[in-house]
Amino acid sequence: KINFLGEVIIPYKGHEFNLMRLSAGNMSTGSGGSFPILWGFVKKPDKVLIANALARKYLYVFSFPKQTQISAVQGIDIAFLGQDLASSNWLKNSFLNSSEADEISLNMLARHLCYFRIKSSWMVKSFGISKRHIFQYYVLPESVYAQPETLKPFLDGILSLIKVSGNELDF
Repeated sequence: KINFLGEVIIPYKGHEFNLMRLSAGNMSTGSGGSFPILWGFVKKPDKVLIANALARKYLYVFSFPKQTQISAVQGIDIAFLGQDLASSNWLKNSFLNSSEADEISLNMLARHLCYFRIKSSWMVKSFGISKRHIFQYYVLPESVYAQPETLKPFLDGILSLIKVSGNELDF
């Protein structure tokens, strides 16, 4: 189904995911254009970033914050960022010890623009504005529009990343 903002609502394994197209105009980094992303609500406000380490040029001007931990998985440098150094280390170890680490790295984090994050954001609701905690996964391949079945590995990967981060989906 499609909501009033034009986002596709995808029910999957008892959860809802939002597929939307994000427009970006940052020509200084070469990341202009638009691309599909997935997002949804999570319960905890923990700051989390799991990204291809090359995504730093899109996320931060010069480099990642100093508490970022970087580790190679399947030849891909993956960056882990939490609230502080201890939570970044915990996140890295949780990911590296998960059975899905190799598959997620190869399928979801191999391209230099790809990243998964959890953050807090102000959202407009029917009775005002409220602070919600959301996950976002950037960037899906364009093929998800023509071949929706290609979303399944990304949805499974996001469920794994949310679990690895110690969080849960929320509605």
